[in-house]
Amino acid sequence: MAMHVAEHAAAPPAMSRARASDPPKLTPRTWSISRVAATAAAGGLGALFFAVTAWMAFARHAAFNTGRYDLEIYTQVVWNLSQGNGFATTLLKTNLSHLAEHVALVLVPLAGLYWLFPDPRLLLGVHQLALALLGWPLFVTARRALGSDLQALIVLACFYLTPSLGGIALDDFHAVPLATVPLATGLALVMGGRARLGAAVALLALPMEEETALAVGGLGALLWLRRERVLGTVVGMTAIFWLAAIVFVVMPRFHDPRTLGTVDGNRTLNHFAELREQPAKLADRLFGERGRDAALWLGVPTGGLAMLSPATLAVGAPTFAALMLQDRDDTFGRHWAIPLTVSLWFATALGLARLPHGPRRVTGLGLLIFGTAFSYLAVGPLPGGGRFDRDALRPDERTALLERAVERVPAGAIVVASPNVVAHLANRPEAYVFPIDSHYDEGLGWRRKRPDFYALDLTDELTSRATISERLNPLNADRPFHVWSPGRKVLVLSDGPPPTPTNALDARFGGRLLLKGYDLEQTSEGTRVVLHWERYDDLRGRYDRELTVSDASGATVLYEEDMALSQTYGSNKWKLGQTIMDEILVPPTDRPTRMRIAWVAQDKRRPFQLEDGAEAFEIVLPGGR
Repeated sequence: MAMHVAEHAAAPPAMSRARASDPPKLTPRTWSISRVAATAAAGGLGALFFAVTAWMAFARHAAFNTGRYDLEIYTQVVWNLSQGNGFATTLLKTNLSHLAEHVALVLVPLAGLYWLFPDPRLLLGVHQLALALLGWPLFVTARRALGSDLQALIVLACFYLTPSLGGIALDDFHAVPLATVPLATGLALVMGGRARLGAAVALLALPMEEETALAVGGLGALLWLRRERVLGTVVGMTAIFWLAAIVFVVMPRFHDPRTLGTVDGNRTLNHFAELREQPAKLADRLFGERGRDAALWLGVPTGGLAMLSPATLAVGAPTFAALMLQDRDDTFGRHWAIPLTVSLWFATALGLARLPHGPRRVTGLGLLIFGTAFSYLAVGPLPGGGRFDRDALRPDERTALLERAVERVPAGAIVVASPNVVAHLANRPEAYVFPIDSHYDEGLGWRRKRPDFYALDLTDELTSRATISERLNPLNADRPFHVWSPGRKVLVLSDGPPPTPTNALDARFGGRLLLKGYDLEQTSEGTRVVLHWERYDDLRGRYDRELTVSDASGATVLYEEDMALSQTYGSNKWKLGQTIMDEILVPPTDRPTRMRIAWVAQDKRRPFQLEDGAEAFEIVLPGGR
């Protein structure tokens, strides 16, 4: 038996009388068992999208591949809000308040959640949830317009597979996807004949994130085209005045006066400096690489059907213009494009509805499926897509080392970290991106600030290049930092008194190098040994630390020809009075082992001798698994 519950919408005029500029009117539908199943399927598609993108976002974060696209900034801002410190951040290049660059009041309630769960993964999860929820108002609109649950599900599936949505999902965290949820809901209500309620809901997007003002203004234009002239004018003017107040009053008010000159007095307008100076470049934008990106990431997936509903495209037109005109190129697969993506897919559903049932509708569906599949295989970042990066999701040896490095930085300490590490350390008042000298505007004065810690991943290209520089490398500081290295190309530098080893020693090699002691820690992976070294006299030439661990029978358990740190910071570079913490992981054994430590010249012929004439120092390690 069918279950009938009326859905109210304005009755449509005959299709032949509809103007080309108007979207199709939405027809009343009734609920049935099949429609309940279709609704469940739509929810399942959203849940699947959320599960896949959340898994990828969490895996990328765990593998230290986030933080390059603003996760570290939003993490610190939300953490500061949760601690009552307002929108403060030390991670912006030219400002100390996030309000100088974005007015995203949605972060305030989010900070309440973050106070309970202070982990960047909360932000990543909320980001994916918002994107998944955007599919529901699209599905409701498509189902009403198309008169077919199956066709609406096809539109929804293609929406979730469009490359721009996948790119936005993996664009760390931003507030604008959250703000687009009321915008999309309001648009669906407008299309369902509830214009006033839809406009009221859509206006909620404005205080959530100011970038949505462009799309809200576009919604005002849509209402005007739908003959809701007064309502459309009110919505459009509200969006314009809101955006103008944010851009010309609020943001400049919070912009640090020391750096205001670097953006010609207004950071937002500075994004369009190139075209203001060279208007002829607009043609290059439209028909060059940026235009091709817009087509491949956004246009091709719709199969061109969005063009059949030009009035609906008005919602996304201001956003499209801003993305096309601003100075940066990587825009159509990033968070800025989400309001445009949503409006484009509403136009796609309504454009498809303009095709009469039969061969034309089937052809339209075929174009939609083909266009989505083509673009997904070309540039899609989700599994199976042309830009799916499996390696970015995989933890490796470096991941474990970076986890240990993050654990070594105490809460509240001032830290400078590699771009891919700083998001893991952003829950603190002061965290900075390495290298400070090239990342931040000089006016902020961060270059004169000495941090408590550095956490460096030398596999990061920017970090690696900076450590080659005499000026940028913190290992060249006049007052040396103490150095701890858990393994190859991962360093933690610390200021202040050197850590005291738990097992003190006074083993002196060649009157040059001092083994001050060692720490022991039993782990599931084996015995972790940290040797504390200090150079206390001149050292000519390069010497390598040679280490052999043997069991009771004399069999070699572990052999290291040199410290992993030596590739970056060899013993000949160590500073007087500087402590070097050299970490070794000894494989698990049931019985005690003997660690033999020697320092030999690189030609392996001239070992340093200890004061008693021995060429090596031995430490007995306890067994245990």
